Amino acid sequence: MTISQNQRVIIDKGMDEIQTQGKQIRVRLSQQDTLKLRENIPLQIQVRVKTETGDALASEIISTGIGGILKDGEI
Repeated sequence: MTISQNQRVIIDKGMDEIQTQGKQIRVRLSQQDTLKLRENIPLQIQVRVKTETGDALASEIISTGIGGILKDGEI
């Protein structure tokens, strides 16, 4: 899974960091990961996987944003 902002990769998670169950994909983001994201800047998310048969698949690119952050910094 790759998350980018301003056409720059901010977070990149490998297959060892992705959990799958049926048609669901789960990726845990750490506090350090989320602190890299900037508010009011659109971000793009894409998931790429390889199936058990060796086929490579990529999701549509999802565009979303972070509207605001109430308190910045690590807790």
